[in-house]
Amino acid sequence: MKLFRLVVFSLIGACLLSGCSYGQEQENKEEELVLPNIEGVEMLEDNFFLQGLNLRRLHSQDKQTPMIIRRLDLMGTAQKEDSVWTIAQWDCRNNFVEATERQEGDNYIYEDESKKVIVNNKEPSVYLECNASLEYDAPRQQGQTWPHLLLSQDFQKRYWIKDYSNIYVQMIIEFEKFEDKMLPEDFNPSLHAAQLQWFFTVQNHNRENDQYGDYLWLGVPIFDNRKEFPGNTQSQDKGQGDKVGTNKFIYSIDSRAYLQETMTPGKKVAITYDILPSIKNAFEAAQGKNFLTATSFEELSFGSTNFGWELPGIYDVGVKLKDLRLTGVLKNNSEGGNL
Repeated sequence: MKLFRLVVFSLIGACLLSGCSYGQEQENKEEELVLPNIEGVEMLEDNFFLQGLNLRRLHSQDKQTPMIIRRLDLMGTAQKEDSVWTIAQWDCRNNFVEATERQEGDNYIYEDESKKVIVNNKEPSVYLECNASLEYDAPRQQGQTWPHLLLSQDFQKRYWIKDYSNIYVQMIIEFEKFEDKMLPEDFNPSLHAAQLQWFFTVQNHNRENDQYGDYLWLGVPIFDNRKEFPGNTQSQDKGQGDKVGTNKFIYSIDSRAYLQETMTPGKKVAITYDILPSIKNAFEAAQGKNFLTATSFEELSFGSTNFGWELPGIYDVGVKLKDLRLTGVLKNNSEGGNL
C-alpha cells in the first residue's frame, strides 16, 4: 500500500472531505500545474515508469503473434526485465517494433514513421503522438479499423470498489498537437474523429459467480474533435466491420464534471475527480440494459486500464500525460487491496 501525504491547504482538504473534485480543473497558467496529494491507496503500479514499457502486437485477434513483441527498456535503464505498463498500437499500419530509440536529457524517445512515445521518469510523464496522415491512404470507410495508441496496465491486485469512500483519478494533461488532415468534403462525423480518453474495466472478480470475469467499460473522456465536451454516453462495444468489439457495456462520464473548458491544442489542465459515483451509476445503468445482471456491487473490482488515442479520422495528434494516479480512500472499517 502506498500512502500520499495529507493535503496541506485547507481549501483543498475541505473539497476532498466533501467529495467534490479539486477545482475540477486548474487554468493554464505560467506556473507549473500541481496535483493535490491525497492520502489513500495508490492503485496504479510503477507511476514513474521505471520498469519501462512492453509493446503489444498490431492486432488483438492475431493469435499467431506473441502479445508482447518488444521491450522498451529505456536504453537499458529499466529496473526490471518486465513491465506492468504496455503500449498498444492496435490496427496501426506502421509497426512500432521498428521504432528507433534515443535519449535526450531525461527523455527516452521511441519513434517510427507515424508514432512517437517519450518516457520521462523524472517528471514522471509519457508523451503519445500518432500521425494518422501516415496511417491512412484515404479517409476511413464504414467497417474499416482505425489506429490506436494507448498506454495500458492490468491491475496487479484486487481493489474491491465496495471498500472505498472515494476513488480519485488524477492527471496533468498537456495537449501539444492537433492537426486536421481531413478535407471538409470527406469529413463524416459518424466515421471520423480524434478521441483522447481514459478507460477502466470494472469487473466481476468473484470466482464463485458464473459471471466471473465479465465487466463493463468506464470512460473518462478528455477530447473529441466533434464535441465541445465529450462523454455523457451509454452504448455497447459492438465493433465495426473488421474491428472486433468486446460486446461489453460502455459508460462514458460527462467531461463537464471535470473540465471547465474545451480541450484545445496548447492547453494544460490538472484534473482530480472522484469516479466512484460514476462507477455506481455505470453499474446501475449496465444492469438496466441486461448487462452483469447476476453480479452484485460487492463483487466488483478494477481489471485493467488504458489511456490514449483512437483515430478513426485523419488527424495528427500529440499529448503529454503527467503524474497519472488512481487513488482510493478506504472506508473506516475496510482494509482493501488484495484477494
